[in-house]
Amino acid sequence: MVKEQALEYVSVPVSPKNLTVETLEAFKQAVKASPQPIYTRCASGLRAGVFTLLVLAEQEGWTEAQYLEQFQTLGIEQKPNCPLGSFAHTYFEQKKKENLAVN
Repeated sequence: MVKEQALEYVSVPVSPKNLTVETLEAFKQAVKASPQPIYTRCASGLRAGVFTLLVLAEQEGWTEAQYLEQFQTLGIEQKPNCPLGSFAHTYFEQKKKENLAVN
């Protein structure tokens, strides 16, 4: 069905066990190498939504507050203490540190 729709299928598995910067980098590379526009998905929409928004955040230079604002528009439930929420927060904290080191 994917090929019938002229889509290219690329899999980047994301789970709590591999929730790392390396997994995010693999996702970014898959997005960059894929024909545009892209469609990302996962069972709940949470992993695909978070990773896609993190790619957009980097491309657009969003702050964590801007990322969270965009995340809210997705309408996806994120439980308290969700590892994806912590991962996104840690991602933005690391970006702040990198920016301070450069400046």
